[in-house]
Amino acid sequence: GQEVKLTNGVEVEIMQPPRFIEEGVLLMLRAKRRFEVISEVENEEQGWIDANVKYLDSKEQEEEELYENGDPMCIKRAILKA
Repeated sequence: GQEVKLTNGVEVEIMQPPRFIEEGVLLMLRAKRRFEVISEVENEEQGWIDANVKYLDSKEQEEEELYENGDPMCIKRAILKA
C-alpha cells in the first residue's frame, strides 16, 4: 500500500485489550494529547516509527481554529452532524 507521512497526530490510550473480529481488530481508544512531528520520521527494525514531537496546547489550538474560520459555531455544528 501507499505510505503517507503525517505531520500531526494524537496520543491515544488503549482502554481495553484488542478484540479480533471478522472485519479486523476492534480497539477502544481514548484520545489524549495532540502533537506535531518536528523531526525526520524513522522506521525502526522492531516495527515501530520513531520521531521527535512537540505536544500542543489543545485549548489554544481550538481557539485559533475557531477564529481562522470566522465562525465560532462551526465546530459545534460539525460535532452535532457526526
